[in-house]
Amino acid sequence: MSVLQYTDANSGVIYKYTNGTANSGLVFSGQNASGSVTLLSTFSVSSVTYSVKIIGGTAFTNNTNLTNITIPTSIQTIQASAFSGCTNLTSVTIPSSVTSIGNLAFSGCSKLATIVANTLITNFSSVFSNVNPVG
Repeated sequence: MSVLQYTDANSGVIYKYTNGTANSGLVFSGQNASGSVTLLSTFSVSSVTYSVKIIGGTAFTNNTNLTNITIPTSIQTIQASAFSGCTNLTSVTIPSSVTSIGNLAFSGCSKLATIVANTLITNFSSVFSNVNPVG
């Protein structure tokens, strides 16, 4: 089995998948993404459809061009530091499908004013450290 990648032409987000496994993929890198980005829930390569289940650790780290992220319901895990240092990120909606969020996932997102979490976040302070609350 080999690890392969797929790049979304619209957003520049790179997804990785393992050929021959349970047809699941992860968000590998969003370093080229900018503005408002909607992550894919699935993508197809060579007539095989892969479901995106994980946002990888450091996938968007220090991307100062990202302002909004829409996370699809296929995502189950947001790994550690996935969005840390995204200083222009202003809003994020976390669907109820997310059951695990790594430490520092949104650390240092200083403009993050809107967090809609449709899931229980038990480690909120470590996930959103150095986020300045508004209001």
